[in-house]
Amino acid sequence: NHSIERYIASDYFKLTNMPKDAIEDEKTTELTVKLSKTGACLSFDADKRKQYKIIKEINNSKDIIAEVNEYSGTYSMLDNNIFQHDKISYYIINDQDEIISEMVEIRPPDYLINLLNQEILGSKKKWSV
Repeated sequence: NHSIERYIASDYFKLTNMPKDAIEDEKTTELTVKLSKTGACLSFDADKRKQYKIIKEINNSKDIIAEVNEYSGTYSMLDNNIFQHDKISYYIINDQDEIISEMVEIRPPDYLINLLNQEILGSKKKWSV
């Protein structure tokens, strides 16, 4: 910016009243995936003004498992069709089909093995001297 400082106007704005070019449009959305005995719980913070599609990718086959429109706040869903697959990837795209989240990869067989080990080892008594 090569404007002389005396010609630059400044002011205080509320977030709802801020000039459009000052508002940074957040391009990324953080997708959280947690595994449980019933499936994979996916969640992210949604903006009411945006449209989202949650993509599930298995062996290079992509399926839209949820479309989120006009929702504000934390959106959560359960994908219980995971345990027959070795590796699953999830990510979010916007209405222009641009990827706006990191790809989250899960391995359900590894989760089941760890869960069984915890239950088996957790049921044994621990001896102390």
